[in-house]
Amino acid sequence: MEGSLNYHLRDYVNLFSEKPIEKFIKLTEMYDYFYKFKEDMKRGDKNKCDNATKCVGLYNENIELYEKGNDYNFCYELDNLKENYDAYMKANECCPSLTKTLKSHRVYNPAIVIITPFSILLVISLSLFFLYKVNYILF
Repeated sequence: MEGSLNYHLRDYVNLFSEKPIEKFIKLTEMYDYFYKFKEDMKRGDKNKCDNATKCVGLYNENIELYEKGNDYNFCYELDNLKENYDAYMKANECCPSLTKTLKSHRVYNPAIVIITPFSILLVISLSLFFLYKVNYILF
């Protein structure tokens, strides 16, 4: 980078640590195997399920890594891969030895976690309001 026009990028290169880069490489490997599997399905290769098996194996390894850490961006991308894989496997009948859906890392739906407390607060506040009005009218 010395002597080039990109001297101002030198400060940003040091900001990257190895863990995000390793996760990015693993993610690109999984997508690479998945897209190779889709290409093999279109061509009708004999060993079409090999790439899907490798993709599922890498996915399961990375799910275990996710459960140990808390990298939400990586988790989000794993979820995107899961949705793509599940949609493709449901639409195409192939590779009976493979699972049709991948194991999810989410044990909860974030919408439910957000909506539930607000709905409980709404019900309690409306109940108290109506009880106050009914009590005020009767007495």
